[in-house]
Amino acid sequence: MNKVVNMNKEKYKKYIEHHIKKLNTPYHRYMSWRWCYESFKKAFETNEIVDRKQIDHLALHLGMYLASYGMLRGSSFLLDCDYTIHCDFIEMILKEKDLWEARKDVNQLESKVDYILDFSKKIESYYEGKVLEIEDDKEAKGGLKVNTKPTDTLVTKILMGVLCCTPAYDRFFKASLKEEGLTQQFGKNSLKEVFKFYNENRDVLKPYEENFPPMRILDMTFFEMGLEKEEE
Repeated sequence: MNKVVNMNKEKYKKYIEHHIKKLNTPYHRYMSWRWCYESFKKAFETNEIVDRKQIDHLALHLGMYLASYGMLRGSSFLLDCDYTIHCDFIEMILKEKDLWEARKDVNQLESKVDYILDFSKKIESYYEGKVLEIEDDKEAKGGLKVNTKPTDTLVTKILMGVLCCTPAYDRFFKASLKEEGLTQQFGKNSLKEVFKFYNENRDVLKPYEENFPPMRILDMTFFEMGLEKEEE
């Protein structure tokens, strides 16, 4: 069975435009993605050595973006952490220039699907390590929800906010994947289907590529679709 289906072009255009309208609303929380992404874009595309001040700046943007996108709720270990938990990660992710360059081309992303998944595991391991650091420091523990495994939602939101090499697999996005007959679990099969889906429907999505990477476009579309379905 072919899981890749053709988009209802007017319907999906409506979802994209609705999300972009939110992005253009002053002070809207969705703007946090733009500030985060643009800050990392500047860091990736300049040849300047990133110093501690710049790392702090990027970590603050990443932290604010994750908060705006629901990743600092009561069930998240990040709720008990300040922005400095991201600082060492910033140094790690700024080495991923190949993934950064691939973000604009879905075919390149598809060729790097195994690398994307490997890097997602590195993100997971990084934050697991930070949790263990705090767990070992009893004085700093202070109510931290230890032994909390970073979720696919958190990992993919980080990837979307910084590298835009995958959509964010939150419940709204996954509801839309289900609606379209695509694999919901983040992994190789789902990513390959997502990339294929984008390419086969690029005629309606391409006009937005001037301002957004492909995976951000699909994320906006499926997020709004899933949100609408939940509110019905």
